[in-house]
Amino acid sequence: MSNGAILVLIAAVATSVFFVFQKTLLTRYNPIELTAYFTWAGTLPFFFFSPGLFTSIQNATIEAHLSTLYVGIFPAAIAYVTWAIALSLGNASSVASMMYLEPAVAILVAWIWLSEWPTTLSLIGGIIALSGVLIINVQGKIILPKSWTRQI
Repeated sequence: MSNGAILVLIAAVATSVFFVFQKTLLTRYNPIELTAYFTWAGTLPFFFFSPGLFTSIQNATIEAHLSTLYVGIFPAAIAYVTWAIALSLGNASSVASMMYLEPAVAILVAWIWLSEWPTTLSLIGGIIALSGVLIINVQGKIILPKSWTRQI
């Protein structure tokens, strides 16, 4: 197994623990408030390891500032707040299964925005991902033999 695969596995485990941990905190905090706390808790330690930060900010171009704002608003703020809202409204496992839509949406956006034609393998992977999301969310549960399910 390559180092990259190990890092992806660690990231998947860390993200899964975070989602479950976040779900319990959403009973105490609203989604925007919790997202703000997590964002600041993750940002503050970087100030200790960023000598010359303020000089770099002063010398940055307008494009660099606009790019930073874009990254802070769209992939960070909007994504994490909407994730927290969805998690506060549903089961962690069902909401997490929706993450499989991300590659399919990325393929679609790249096709429209960047004119990147998806490969056949990408399309097949997207269909498989979408099918999995549909099965989990439309069916409501994974279909297992009755002997495997627990009675509620």
